[in-house]
Amino acid sequence: MEDGPSSTSCFRRITDCFLGSSLTDDKVKAYLSLHPQMLDEFVSESVSSETLDRWHKRKSSGSLPADDTSSGSRVSYLLTI
Repeated sequence: MEDGPSSTSCFRRITDCFLGSSLTDDKVKAYLSLHPQMLDEFVSESVSSETLDRWHKRKSSGSLPADDTSSGSRVSYLLTI
């Protein structure tokens, strides 16, 4: 997927990608697993430093949900918060 113009928000590009289909958690997770730069951009634009700190503390303390031990744990974890 092309990144598009810099003025287009990453959220808009994600939603445009899924127009005309029923959007599910699994589709979003699959997309973000294939496009980690989109997840990074979205988090950079939309998540506060305080929230990132809280996520990091949870991850460091091992309090991730049990089903988030796969290689896509970063995506799954962010989507469960």
